[in-house]
Amino acid sequence: MRTGGAQALGQGSGVMVGPRHLLTVSHVIQWNNDGTAGWVRFTPSYFDGSAPFGVAWAVMTYSKYKVVGPTVDFIEGMYDYVCCVLEHPIGNLTGWMGAKGYTDGWDGGAYWSHIGYPGDLTGGNRPTYQGGIPLDGYWWEFDSHEAMSHYADAWPGQSGGPFFGWWNGESWPSVVATQSSQNSSENNASGGQDLVDLILKARADHP
Repeated sequence: MRTGGAQALGQGSGVMVGPRHLLTVSHVIQWNNDGTAGWVRFTPSYFDGSAPFGVAWAVMTYSKYKVVGPTVDFIEGMYDYVCCVLEHPIGNLTGWMGAKGYTDGWDGGAYWSHIGYPGDLTGGNRPTYQGGIPLDGYWWEFDSHEAMSHYADAWPGQSGGPFFGWWNGESWPSVVATQSSQNSSENNASGGQDLVDLILKARADHP
């Protein structure tokens, strides 16, 4: 995924959460002075220059909080996600994940997997997969909007990549958080019920 305004801003990762609905991270979006978002170009399953499903551009971006990178502060870390509405339903080709609100009752359980495009290992040109990742929501933050720490391998380029799991009785995975930030001691993801509600609003407004 590439983002920018008058010129390219950078790259990140993302996941389809509806027919034309892309979940990614807020801090990779170019937020303009008038409150609008810059361009977003999504290439699902991108691999060394190949685009097996083609490309889709965002036509609208839903956010809870406009996070301006490269740093992510305490408040921003609770809301570092957006749902982009794409120009056409590329999700009908790729499929998409469900979404669930993270709860602290899941803290410490190695339930989660992550996919993203790290800038160090693959130069952002190939996705990497990690499984068996525990998340730990900050106890002083509400489940509706919270940051979660984790110790998965994370690097710029993976921002916006999903943390997802599987539930009994469901044949599809569901995302609970997006990769947000990293430092020398721990990494952080953003999620909560507000993330789910944002996706539901984008899907209701733009089926």
